[in-house]
Amino acid sequence: MSEYDEEKSGLSFLSKALIVLVSVAAALALFYYFSARNAGRYKLILDGNKLVVEKGLFFPIGMGRYEPEDKRFLSAYEPIEVPAESSPPADRTFHELADIDVALLNYILDVSKDLVAKGKPENFDQALKLLKRVDELPALSNAQRQKIRDTKADVYYSQGKLILQKVADELRTVLEHFREAKNSGGSTGKYRDIDHWIALLESKIRYIESGESTLPPQTTQPRPMQHEQMEQMKQHVRPMQRYTPDESQEPVQKHIQTGPGMETRIQVPQLEPKQEDTAKSKESPNKGTKTKKPAIKGETL
Repeated sequence: MSEYDEEKSGLSFLSKALIVLVSVAAALALFYYFSARNAGRYKLILDGNKLVVEKGLFFPIGMGRYEPEDKRFLSAYEPIEVPAESSPPADRTFHELADIDVALLNYILDVSKDLVAKGKPENFDQALKLLKRVDELPALSNAQRQKIRDTKADVYYSQGKLILQKVADELRTVLEHFREAKNSGGSTGKYRDIDHWIALLESKIRYIESGESTLPPQTTQPRPMQHEQMEQMKQHVRPMQRYTPDESQEPVQKHIQTGPGMETRIQVPQLEPKQEDTAKSKESPNKGTKTKKPAIKGETL
């Protein structure tokens, strides 16, 4: 083999090796790109009756249960048990953890409202438990946390109305017992307080049943007492008068009445009378008025 052939074969080997290295580097770059892209994906799935947050693996494909790096939020992203009849969440992919928090919040709010609408006692406790779990999510805003508080208020209100209805049913049972006691012999005066209890129970039951119709109408107008106070304040406020103070005069304390029961004490300089007014008072004294001379020692007035 000639020297030229040897040099040519060496260059061919280097070219092939370079091509292989470039191909491997490109493949590794693509592998890293798609792995990093998949690792930034989040999904919300329903596994049986548990709501699970999944995060993409650092691999071109595949997802697993999400576990935050900050251990303080481990409990916030644990699987959440939801009612068995709950519909699965929408099949969506998220690229920000804040977006998965919002999706988780909206799903739990919908499930909680469905539980409240069913009106069963066990559903209220389950709804409160779900709302407590979703309130631990770290990326929620104040407005979104206000939605959680509003839904909690709906749960407590509906639960209270259900308990109140049970109380009314119990009162009806008590009322029927008292009526039977009266009809069976209580009218002879054996139970002197039975009429009092019957009347009291009847009024309480009527009040519970008609409680909604006796509520006062809501109004956004200010209370009458506040409006009257504002009008009185406007009547007692006096317009301010402008003047030029003389800094050479000593300040004099003045009292200004600014309203009923309110007094402000300020210091204003003592003003000198105008020269024109002084001259007029000297030129034209009041006619018919005698001016008394000052008494001199030794002179009899």
